[in-house]
Amino acid sequence: MNPKTAFTKLVRYVSPLAALWLLLSLHHAAADDYQYKFEQITIPRPSAEEPKRDAVSVDLAKTYLEQGTLAWSGERKCFSCHANGTYMVTRPALSASLGQPPEDT
Repeated sequence: MNPKTAFTKLVRYVSPLAALWLLLSLHHAAADDYQYKFEQITIPRPSAEEPKRDAVSVDLAKTYLEQGTLAWSGERKCFSCHANGTYMVTRPALSASLGQPPEDT
């Protein structure tokens, strides 16, 4: 079989499966009203419709980072190097301004 024929057959059979996977993924993502969820922690999915704050809230940012870290790690049984992994490594250095980190992080 020549490469062009093989590619055409591959596309013919794989494309519908890829489309189905994409539709199921989009449906799943749309059905979830949370970004992270683990045990009692639920971090809502960000939305363009949510109200904008007049000022930065360090307490809300701290809560989001700590709860999001626990939920991500707990749900996936791993950490994300560019997000919660970095936070877990650097969080103790923020103790002077944010207080001691929770034992779980």
